[in-house]
Amino acid sequence: RFRGMPLAGLTAADQSTAADWTKFGFHIDEAKALFEHISASAEFHFLGIGAHIGTQLSKPQGFTRLFECLLSLVALACTQHLTLSILNIGGGFPVNFIDSDNAQQFQNRLYYQLTGKANDAGSVTWNGLAYGYGHVKSEECPQRWQGKAYWTDYPGASMLGHILQEPMANGITPLQALVDLGSPQLIVEPGRSITAPSGITMCDVMGRKSVMEHELIMLDLGINNHSTNLIAPDMFPVKVLPVKQTDTPHEAFLAGRLCFTGDMISKNKVIVNRLPERGERMVIYHTGGYSADHFASHSCGFPKPAKVAILADGSIEVWRARESFVDVFGAPDCSLLPADLPSTDAKETNRI
Repeated sequence: RFRGMPLAGLTAADQSTAADWTKFGFHIDEAKALFEHISASAEFHFLGIGAHIGTQLSKPQGFTRLFECLLSLVALACTQHLTLSILNIGGGFPVNFIDSDNAQQFQNRLYYQLTGKANDAGSVTWNGLAYGYGHVKSEECPQRWQGKAYWTDYPGASMLGHILQEPMANGITPLQALVDLGSPQLIVEPGRSITAPSGITMCDVMGRKSVMEHELIMLDLGINNHSTNLIAPDMFPVKVLPVKQTDTPHEAFLAGRLCFTGDMISKNKVIVNRLPERGERMVIYHTGGYSADHFASHSCGFPKPAKVAILADGSIEVWRARESFVDVFGAPDCSLLPADLPSTDAKETNRI
């Protein structure tokens, strides 16, 4: 966390790890004392400096600021005769969840909704949720998005090239600065940007209903298995399978099966290729990051679904088998049942 070199506000507030109010890391004001302690201690061996400033950082300028901050710490470490061999700029590389047109259209419609220019039928978020427009109270408020970015010009690995070539305030690129430092090992942590678009979630449709004149699709899925919405409202493209030539696109909210109001798979309207019927299957894309396991649990007593990997050669590996009722609650102890109950085999007993 660096005063005078703002790293807050680069992503949604609940996904930033660089503001003053964060449990992560240490403040730059503490760096001098920390380096002095390391230099004077025989128990520590200084290797380098690392930081992680948030997730879904959509522009390289945030990482440029980070490099400037880290280089100031490197200079401070050198005053304590500490030699740098590793520099870690963390993760946060972004994913394109939707395309630029859909992202802009959503933001425009949401702004109209919050400023009273759209009627209830034109609402695009559940119960008027503001997403990145939490500051908007009237038309006088500027249409400036302050939330998570769902689209970027620099997805995944392309971000790194821009980071290294983007000039800092002194006109030097981070790549040249690293060379000037003697080419320390540069570490990046792009895990989510790799895993998120590589995963999908399959689920069955339990039915449809209307809520405040909006379509709501009920899924055989809970937010405990699609859990990023527990942290911040998220966007994922979806599709009803199989795709048919007669499909007509519709908008709908998606709800889960768990017994609490917040079990919403999508709190923004998603575009579905058609309105599904009970028993049809839906796929949710880009869920390979946190969605499946971040809060995976037996919430409301529901078994966890299977997790399957499709490898490059087309073969399949089952990473987690689909759970059953017995996996959650255990097999009943038949010895505790009254002796005069009709007998039943173990298979039937396990289905109680």
